[in-house]
Amino acid sequence: MFGKLLFKKNFYNQRTDEDVWASYNTEYCNSVLEKKFSHPPATKTELEFPIAYVILVYKGAPLLEQLLQAIYMPHNVYCLHIDVKASKTFKRAVESMTRCLNNVFITKNSVDVVWAHTSILQAQLNCMADLLHSPVKWKYFINLVGQDFPLYDNNGIVEGLKALQGKNNIESFPMPQKNKNRTLFVFHFEETSSGKFSYENKRIQTAIRKEPPPHGLTLYKGSNHVALTRRFAEFVLFDQRAKDFYNWLRDTFVPDETFYATLQQVPRVPGGHQGNQTWIMRSMMWYDQTCWGYILRDICWLEVADLRWALSKEESKRLFVQKIPFDYNKNMLKCLRIAAKGRNYGQGMFP
Repeated sequence: MFGKLLFKKNFYNQRTDEDVWASYNTEYCNSVLEKKFSHPPATKTELEFPIAYVILVYKGAPLLEQLLQAIYMPHNVYCLHIDVKASKTFKRAVESMTRCLNNVFITKNSVDVVWAHTSILQAQLNCMADLLHSPVKWKYFINLVGQDFPLYDNNGIVEGLKALQGKNNIESFPMPQKNKNRTLFVFHFEETSSGKFSYENKRIQTAIRKEPPPHGLTLYKGSNHVALTRRFAEFVLFDQRAKDFYNWLRDTFVPDETFYATLQQVPRVPGGHQGNQTWIMRSMMWYDQTCWGYILRDICWLEVADLRWALSKEESKRLFVQKIPFDYNKNMLKCLRIAAKGRNYGQGMFP
């Protein structure tokens, strides 16, 4: 009986971008804030620890709405990057959704984002620069995508960030042998017939060998899902070493998995950490684990039954989970919201 209910069609999101636009277009702002973005009162600790978020999106306004509602607090600040390939309907829905939120904005410096290309980094850095110009004096920068969801409420996220004791949280380990070709040779991308990038763009490894990294940097690898201190964000944008390294990575493969991981290990960088560090930014289930949803590009797109894993003691230090499907199970997000509310950082909900 449970299985039949779990996969019943009407449990899944059927709203469209047009529906999201229509639901905000006629609402007064006080109604939007009261009905759609209500939030608990912030504690003194939370108020003294504002967070800056960047969210990269390209479709799925209903899911973005769920994510933004789950992480929204009026003392934080949020930058949305909308891929230039996004539909006009999606852009209109996001503009309508955010028009009443003074601390949520859409960057004007949008780029054509494609996996394995520097455009991912460029989109993040464009928002990072915008966020540094915000009047909010945020403590940490967190980057998300539209298929992420929090495992804690804002207070729990602050607890997790404060436990870093002023360090960045960046997955960083020596470049594995199997990935060394990513930076040994020049790569270029063939555009599609439309002239725009997509996941299907051909990524071509040339026979041209790269020069060594600038400033004698040693290359590391890691996830591009990070938590950065404000001073490290300034280092990334303004230090000549970081600028030169970004430019060096422009014709490499999956540069976003090299950029932060390498800079984290540079001696004496703000918030840097040499050696191993527990990575807390994402709970992700891979193809070789039991997935109740479905596997796409080696990652599990989650179902309700996967929450026993995502909320387990083993995953209890992680702040966010991915990937949430665009046609998400509404009960799954409801369960995540309930579990996050008041959850103490490090508390496992299941063995």
